[in-house]
Amino acid sequence: MALIECPNCGKKISDSTDICIHCKYDLKKAKAEEKAKKSFFSIPKDLQKQYENEFCCSNKTFKKNYRFRSNYKLLATANSIGGFCLLIIIVCMRIRGITGKTLNVDFPWTSAFIVSTALLFVAEIIGFVVVLLFRRKIRRDNVIYYTEFAKWLRKNKQLELNYTFDKKEKKIYNTLYPKGDK
Repeated sequence: MALIECPNCGKKISDSTDICIHCKYDLKKAKAEEKAKKSFFSIPKDLQKQYENEFCCSNKTFKKNYRFRSNYKLLATANSIGGFCLLIIIVCMRIRGITGKTLNVDFPWTSAFIVSTALLFVAEIIGFVVVLLFRRKIRRDNVIYYTEFAKWLRKNKQLELNYTFDKKEKKIYNTLYPKGDK
């Protein structure tokens, strides 16, 4: 047990106490506020990007993983948009079938429409399979990335990264880092 100075009144108090016995200053709250000031998410977005880029550039593996994660997000977004477009096409074709009007194959745009719909459907299936195949790898890479990024921030920038993993990511984290990330 050591004596420290109260940040509010400057008098000596025990380092194990949560409230100053002289001025009733809440040391626990002050420590939490100080920790929040040193959080990665409390700094401006452009500085966050700069630190993340600096971290990625310092390690080739993470630079490659960062690009791969970006491409995965792009693929998943494109797959979602393509699926939405395909859904609209299917609904339109179904409405057309309900009204009794059939597609006339003699018109060139009709055959082009059918072929493009079929190609979009095949592309959606391929995209969906690719997204499913890479999901596990992305989760694992995210766990490693954020754990190593948190270590780098603590060491080089004196910032804390308060990132929470979901259940599956926690399971991966516990497998990769059985004794913690330190």
